[in-house]
Amino acid sequence: MKSIVPLLSRISFCFMICAAAGCSISKQKVHPVKTDPGSLQQDLILLNKALQKYHPSLYAFCPKTEWEEAWQKSLGSIRDSLNEADFAYQIVGPLLARIRCGHTSVSLSNYFKKYQQVNPPASFPLHMKFFGDTMMVSRNLNRTDTQIKKGTIILTINGMDSREIKDRMFANLPMEGYAESVNLARLNNNFPFYHRMVMGVDSFYAIQFQDDQNLIKSSTIAAYKPGQKTKSSSESKVEKIRQKPGLARKRELRIDTISRVGYMFLANFNQPLISHHFIRKSFKTIKHHRIKHLIIDLRSNGGGVIDNEVFLARHLRNTRFRVADSAVAINRKFNGFRKYFQNDWINGMIMCLFTQKDENGLFHLSRYWEKRQFKPVHHRFFDGQIYILTGGMTFSAASLFCKTMKGQDNVLLIGEETGGSGYANNGLLIPDFRLPNSGVKIRMPLFRLVPDSTTANDGRGVIPDIVIKPSSASFKQGYDPAMTTTLSIIRKFDQLKKISADLK
Repeated sequence: MKSIVPLLSRISFCFMICAAAGCSISKQKVHPVKTDPGSLQQDLILLNKALQKYHPSLYAFCPKTEWEEAWQKSLGSIRDSLNEADFAYQIVGPLLARIRCGHTSVSLSNYFKKYQQVNPPASFPLHMKFFGDTMMVSRNLNRTDTQIKKGTIILTINGMDSREIKDRMFANLPMEGYAESVNLARLNNNFPFYHRMVMGVDSFYAIQFQDDQNLIKSSTIAAYKPGQKTKSSSESKVEKIRQKPGLARKRELRIDTISRVGYMFLANFNQPLISHHFIRKSFKTIKHHRIKHLIIDLRSNGGGVIDNEVFLARHLRNTRFRVADSAVAINRKFNGFRKYFQNDWINGMIMCLFTQKDENGLFHLSRYWEKRQFKPVHHRFFDGQIYILTGGMTFSAASLFCKTMKGQDNVLLIGEETGGSGYANNGLLIPDFRLPNSGVKIRMPLFRLVPDSTTANDGRGVIPDIVIKPSSASFKQGYDPAMTTTLSIIRKFDQLKKISADLK
């Protein structure tokens, strides 16, 4: 033991030296290098070959001739050297958007992300909310600007009105089929980021807006540069204190013991062990307090592990159910592409061990997803009234959950159309595919999962039973129209039940 301790100390010291060297090397590499046009074209050619070989829904909404035309146009548009962000967002992103697959998206390499952390880019300074064709300011990053404040209606930005801006941005962002709600939610959540991604950065922006007296005015506003002083230090401290609890909110259960209403918030379906523990504990609490109405808020739920949404559904769905009629890949070998795929050996092992080839040469996850039926749990099953709140960010596994629950007698879906497809889902296995010259990463789905093949493939999300959209009035007055409607339905339900009991 005495001889091992010094040896371990030397090994630890060597690791520390290597780590320090690695850090210094990575710092040297972090810079906005531009890649020459020929190398970028090689990346785009490689991407096209990979998509044709592996993407399970490449031509679902974009016919092959249309895809080839779009790809050739993108290839021809590369005439100058570009840095990674410009290549990703101006060339690759718009091309991938043609597929209309919300799980096929572009992101930057870790090196470029580090560069942006050290040198954060400037952006359009206004966070916006879209209500129909109305653009309304939800936050001004330039706090010294007293003219443009929360609630101000913006008519145009650099000459483009609300409809033109949305059309331009939606054409560059990934979405499932024709369910535009996910991109609308993205703009509402972080307009400056997506404006920079699609439109680029200007030093100043010309805007037209409506003032408090409804007069149309014009102004020029400066770009927001992170790190510049736009507010007092005291305001900054207050803001951090207020935001911290919200940022940490991933899953939550609140109980109203008087009205016997439960509210469950799920920001995602990640972390199986934690999610299962939360669900078990929640339904134990729900049963203990004899809750009669359960509101499940999935409006911020971007999906996650399908097993987690299945586990939740088993506590609520009163019949047996399957997740998929089909779960299909078009290829299960990475020959020639192995070095570009993240975790290629793990994905390859999954593909080879758990898929079966059919007569058409397609590969099915039949044992676990296509043939397996899930039955309701006996312990802590909830048979009260269920209200599922949906929105544009209700995506992937969350939209699958909505699809599973919709139509049950005691279930109401309330809110906006889900951003995730109501017919098919490509979110089963999605490794990153790295383009070697630019460093750009592509999320490359390998399976197409169809929950119910008898439904129409219209490219829409799951449509709520009661469609409720936020409005400029609800935003200004600070209330939640979907939640307000849900609570009103609960009150009416209890009143009718009381009247019915009195008549007996």
